[in-house]
Amino acid sequence: MAPGRTRQRRYRGVERRKARAVRRVCPVRLTRKYAEVIDDIDLTGREVGDRLPLPTRDARLLIAEGWAEPVPPSERRACH
Repeated sequence: MAPGRTRQRRYRGVERRKARAVRRVCPVRLTRKYAEVIDDIDLTGREVGDRLPLPTRDARLLIAEGWAEPVPPSERRACH
């Protein structure tokens, strides 16, 4: 390769996207909010009472710290 030239990678389709593990989503309802970001979870534009579909890890963290509560199964949407 000649000096000063950058090597371009050409990817097509799925190769181009990063392989990520499938994340499970856990719906929670925000019970209190004192900041826009809590434990690295962005809550910008969210208000107390909002329902948030979060990755399971984030949902459990907010529930454990009292920032959110799980959405009851009767209020969850059916997955198709």
